[in-house]
Amino acid sequence: MKRIAGILAIAVLLTACRSGGQRGGKGLHSFNDLQSLFPELETPFQYPADSLAAKPRVPELEPEDLSAFVPDSMLKEVTIKKVKTHYYPLGRLQSESRQHFLLLKAVNPRIRAVYLCVFDKKGRFSDARIIGRSDPKIRQGFRIDQKLLLYLNISKPGSARNPGEDVYMVNPDGTFTLILTNNAQSLTADQINPIDTLPRKHKYSADYLLGKTGLVSIRDGADAKSFRFFIYFNKNGDCKGEISGTGHFVRPGLGEFKEEDGPCGLRFTFSASRVGLKEIGGCGAYRDIRCFFDGTFTKKK
Repeated sequence: MKRIAGILAIAVLLTACRSGGQRGGKGLHSFNDLQSLFPELETPFQYPADSLAAKPRVPELEPEDLSAFVPDSMLKEVTIKKVKTHYYPLGRLQSESRQHFLLLKAVNPRIRAVYLCVFDKKGRFSDARIIGRSDPKIRQGFRIDQKLLLYLNISKPGSARNPGEDVYMVNPDGTFTLILTNNAQSLTADQINPIDTLPRKHKYSADYLLGKTGLVSIRDGADAKSFRFFIYFNKNGDCKGEISGTGHFVRPGLGEFKEEDGPCGLRFTFSASRVGLKEIGGCGAYRDIRCFFDGTFTKKK
């Protein structure tokens, strides 16, 4: 009996040794095991280039465990021969379509980078991209907004110029699409329209403009009673707003949007050449506090 107890004690000790320590990547048997190591993030999420220098305060992931979930070719993007690269779980997000976004930080003596790894709703790898980077040639911070658009701020070390900004969206298949390149200049309204290529057969499906930096874009919905929309405005650089979603026609020429899990509501009043926009619920999560989703926008010819 004592012999059996001794064997059990040794087995427990060995198991504890295998699962203990600061390494977070041990015993990853499923995607749920992997994503549980990544803390949940809230949007908007901002990660300046300076943050890449900070020492991570989370357990390290082993490359061998990561390779079970992501391609080796991805991990090799920042590796240096004969130098160990360390990987850390920075955070996780989930899209409305249940795509999983894992932010993975990679660190070695020459390069510090953050990957955005995209997995489908079943935890299968789709694609990955470096969205943050610091090395002798590039400094790149990033931010992620409520719609999970990626804003990459790129500059050169020591440069006094304002960084340019590339804006990417993640497609339903997990791939990335560049939708805007802003070279530190003011945006024009029709530069930042992620629904531009969607069908526009309905009589109200069009782009409606207010000045150079106000846009209401309407596209066909799933049926005749619904429509897709994207709204963007930037008033003198001091007040910005951006929102997209699906609205419904309550009667001819009048459409409304009401947020399912929040207070935001919008009313669209259509005519042959204009659309009137009015905020009928609190949409503060999608705009600065000093301005509203209101105004009359003229149909683009």
